[in-house]
Amino acid sequence: MAFDSISDKTGFKRSALVIALGICFAGNVHAQSTTGTVFGNAAPGETITLVSETGFARTVTADSTGRYNAGNLPIGNYTVTAKKGDQVVGTKQVLVKVSSGTEASFAGAQATAGNELGTITVTATGAGIDVTQVDSRTVITAKDLAVLPIARSAEAIALLAPGTVQGSGFFGSAVSFGGSSVTENAYYINGFNVSDPLANIGGLSLPYGSIAQQETYTGGYSAMYGRSDGGVINQVGKRGTKEWHFGGQISMRPKALASAPKDVYYPKAMSLPGGTNTGDPASAIGTVKPDGVLVSAWHYDNPNNPGTLLQKRSDDKLWNTIYSAYVGGPLVPDRLYFFLSAEKSKDSLIATSSKAGTVTRAHNDNESRKIYGKIDWNINDSNILELTGIKENDNTHGSTYAYDYSTFSQGKFLSPSTPSKLNTTVYIAKYTNYLTDNLNFSVTYGKDTVRNPAMVAAESGLPFIARTDLIPAAKLPAGVTNPSQLVLPQLSNVGATPGARLTATGVRFDVEYKIGSHQLTGGIDNMTYKAFDQGGTTSGPGYFWQYRAGGNVVRKLYFNSLASMSVVQKAMYLEDVWQVTDRFMLKAGLRSDDFNNKNNAGQSYVHEKHQIAPRVGFAWDLHGDSTMKLYGNLGRYYLALPNEVAIRGASPSTNYRISCNYASVDINGQPLGLSNCGAPFSANGEFGQPVDPASIASKNLKPQYQDEAILGFDWQFRKNWVAGVKGTYRKLGTVIDDWCDTSFIANKLDASGFGSANYTIPGCYIINPGRTNVFHVAKANGSGYTDVTMTNEELGFGNLKPIRKYMALDLYLEHQFDGKWQARIDYTWSRNPGNTEGQVKSDIGQGDISKTQDWDSAGLMYNAYGMMANDRRHALRMRGMYQFAPEWLLTGKLLVQSGVPRNCLGFFFNDSDPIGYGSSYHTCFNKDSAPGKEHGPWTKQLDLGIVYRPKYFDKKLTVAANVFNVTNERKPLQYNARLETSASGSPGDGTVLSSYGLPLFFQSPRYVQLSVSYDY
Repeated sequence: MAFDSISDKTGFKRSALVIALGICFAGNVHAQSTTGTVFGNAAPGETITLVSETGFARTVTADSTGRYNAGNLPIGNYTVTAKKGDQVVGTKQVLVKVSSGTEASFAGAQATAGNELGTITVTATGAGIDVTQVDSRTVITAKDLAVLPIARSAEAIALLAPGTVQGSGFFGSAVSFGGSSVTENAYYINGFNVSDPLANIGGLSLPYGSIAQQETYTGGYSAMYGRSDGGVINQVGKRGTKEWHFGGQISMRPKALASAPKDVYYPKAMSLPGGTNTGDPASAIGTVKPDGVLVSAWHYDNPNNPGTLLQKRSDDKLWNTIYSAYVGGPLVPDRLYFFLSAEKSKDSLIATSSKAGTVTRAHNDNESRKIYGKIDWNINDSNILELTGIKENDNTHGSTYAYDYSTFSQGKFLSPSTPSKLNTTVYIAKYTNYLTDNLNFSVTYGKDTVRNPAMVAAESGLPFIARTDLIPAAKLPAGVTNPSQLVLPQLSNVGATPGARLTATGVRFDVEYKIGSHQLTGGIDNMTYKAFDQGGTTSGPGYFWQYRAGGNVVRKLYFNSLASMSVVQKAMYLEDVWQVTDRFMLKAGLRSDDFNNKNNAGQSYVHEKHQIAPRVGFAWDLHGDSTMKLYGNLGRYYLALPNEVAIRGASPSTNYRISCNYASVDINGQPLGLSNCGAPFSANGEFGQPVDPASIASKNLKPQYQDEAILGFDWQFRKNWVAGVKGTYRKLGTVIDDWCDTSFIANKLDASGFGSANYTIPGCYIINPGRTNVFHVAKANGSGYTDVTMTNEELGFGNLKPIRKYMALDLYLEHQFDGKWQARIDYTWSRNPGNTEGQVKSDIGQGDISKTQDWDSAGLMYNAYGMMANDRRHALRMRGMYQFAPEWLLTGKLLVQSGVPRNCLGFFFNDSDPIGYGSSYHTCFNKDSAPGKEHGPWTKQLDLGIVYRPKYFDKKLTVAANVFNVTNERKPLQYNARLETSASGSPGDGTVLSSYGLPLFFQSPRYVQLSVSYDY
């Protein structure tokens, strides 16, 4: 759809016998889990009691061969005790990590407890290699977070994982996993899906100090989970323990210690080609156009712009303060525990606008309040009830001032800045029953409510005015010498939506049964999402004015896409973990998904049933001592369409414009003396008309899916050293996007003798590009429908089919903490070629999910194969810590990546515009221009931290300082891809945008984060 923006392990060896007796029954743990497993061996008949720091206790008995397993355990620290009768045989201290198996053996195995990092208390846990897992993931614990210099967000933690890259700045802090787009991920907190309920871009996260563990999955996860073909961010919150604890932290990012962004300059002038522009005689060299411009060659929209200052940012800084506190402990010893935390943060920033528009400087405050609470009720040793509550309130407010670029000075107060508000509430309940040692089940229910109204700073009945900088001085009102002196009625073209809200309700049931060498798991996983008043509307009277280059034309633009809708996602799964031999484990699963998208009347417009996703993986303990593992995974992953698809798709929408000439403007910037107004134009026929749910999508629409193959090798070659290599291959299968060249349907109806005039043919359909699609076309007289089958060739695409691949080789080397230092190095080589990024289009910031301009017409896909927006050929990650004194710890991390793709989008050959999308084709200067032919510069970011815990305060007081981006790199992270001025609906004239190639987003400047915390 055309885009019209309105808006370590301690190393010890185990015998093969231990492996055979242990991982044979290693608990079934998965992505988005909140539990882990303890297993091992003891003398036959000994009882093994596990007691967590939360008071939960579970007792199992070693079988006749001496093996035992305790699965589905809440994460945390455990005391594991082996008894023979009433006599204690041995005791181990272990940390159970999410989705992991931890061994604690008592019959001859040399197991060791977790090490403490001196007075800094960083724990290293577990065996050298976890031979029970077949997936790709990174787990970061609270103790890691307490010392590593990491920005306080789920996404910043996720970026520690190989295969992840920062997504486009158009989508905030969202992350791309393994070449997928930023909408193809899933977020979980305590087992409940908290992904964005509307567009699936990002999701909710816990208060930073309340994160017990964050698990980042980059592939190969279980059939228990789906609705993601990218990655998974799974957070597990802290909980109360047997002892009362409380504490707090003050963290600040001082303005005086923060660097500012670089000023932004227009790119330097290019050597533009000569000759005619379009091949049309009317645009030959020497021709004078109606606006008086002489056509001589390709030319800039403003020849004075290249190389000059566009945006002054050297005074624009960001600083913040964060206050957090927590308390937790036993309400009823050994039975009832609670944990409560609160966090308040305030970001203050200065932002100066560019010269290309209304010039202002804004002083804004972004405030966020988070509350997290958790109750754990150990009803008895066989029953657990967990209740979680999360509340987050975010709002932005500030003031806008005039700014003078001639003196680089701030001027008078203009108005309040456009405010924002986002309130989120989540409730989660989970019940777990351990029926027997071999049978348990759990039920999880959760509800997520988000209120996300669009707000306006000031109301006015007059419309918003865009591009006043294009108004000639001669057309300004008397006494006004510069467009910046106009008194503009609206701060934004975005209107208020006070009733906007979202809900997500989910329930899942999981049952686990062990029989012989098999561990079977099955269950359901259902989610329902509802949305109300989503989309956008225009401020003022429902339209806004936009002045055009040349000084004669103004556009009147109408936009309204408010819609309500829902989507029901249901799934069933079955999985078997089979210990084939003492050293070889096989995991095989099958998942079936059902996706049902509905409009505001509850009518289905897309219903995709019985999507069968097989998953199979293996883990081979090559030496039988947990020092060398070969593993692999094959799987298919389906992706649902989020609610956002209904906006400008399954719901009525208005998006058209009328172009007029104007004689002058008044003091409010309103055009006067309108003449020669053309007919309303909408690229996709959006005039607010009702939408027939049967005429939105192809009848045989299939959901997007991706196939993935992983093969990896891990090797503990010395006590504290582990290395590994992993290869990943991903291939996108079916894709969903919209197609807007529906005249081909009319042509087929005419050729078949039905007569296209007798049918109502929409401007766009949601289709599977590259496949045969069947359309339910309504008869104009309302008497029914005719099915029209269109092959990919008949859609106009010929042999063009959607392609997205990801090939990666990951290498790592890790030195586990030995009481002095720890370090990990990851290198990733990857390629991400294709012609379809996924559900969004990052190079132009198009967030119309599965309705991007790709595949709207064949011309847009010509020469579209290249390197996708999230391609980073090389990535080097390093992180570690060094305790150089008993009270001091030095930490750091480094990320070096090759540059982002640089693209060029222009008019089609001969500067034509086959579908009226303007500068949107993969042709530049009338030549092929495949995406990613060029890349931006390499980037690096070095973050360092120092932590001090004095003995005087019994190690309860912590003082830390982190410096982010030590070298103050501020390289570009994305560039403007549009080459030419867009005269949508008509040929181009060879006018090159001064802003083509302009850097749009940059690395954050250097800043310092200081914190003081006390934990009692």
